[in-house]
Amino acid sequence: RDRNNRFDTPERAAKNRIIPPTKILHFYNVPKMDDDRLIDVFAEQHAPCPTRVKWFEAKSAKSASGLAEFDTVEDSVEALVMVNNTKVECEDEGRPYDMKLCFSRANN
Repeated sequence: RDRNNRFDTPERAAKNRIIPPTKILHFYNVPKMDDDRLIDVFAEQHAPCPTRVKWFEAKSAKSASGLAEFDTVEDSVEALVMVNNTKVECEDEGRPYDMKLCFSRANN
């Protein structure tokens, strides 16, 4: 049994949230930064950039999360493919963050 495989048993597979593509991506595991810096992360990967960013209240000082909205579902899909797992540097930390992206159920 591979502990990293989320689909190896029916019980573990049932815990996964399968969400169809949406124009809103949930981002997490990033350092707190301003909106323009987050948009730059997408631009640096030559991906579509979000048109709106919403930050969640931080649960810890170590990392931040939020929502990134795109003009179209196609833009969000392309951005997810191009930017998911991108290393994001932080001046205060020795190691970079691996930014994670997934589709969101949020409507706006």
